Amino acid sequence: MAKLTKYLRDVKTEFKKVTWPSKERTKKLTSMVLSITVIWAVYISLLDWVFRQFINLFIK
Repeated sequence: MAKLTKYLRDVKTEFKKVTWPSKERTKKLTSMVLSITVIWAVYISLLDWVFRQFINLFIK
């Protein structure tokens, strides 16, 4: 139990050393990540559709 208490105390100390981003920066980075994710999802979906159409030409 003493090890756990020491570990938690050390974690608390380390968290105080962390430089947390501002709320605005967090919003900006989150929106960037979501935008890029949506763009990649659309890109991959289009590639999937193109390949599916191409393969269907040979199957039929």
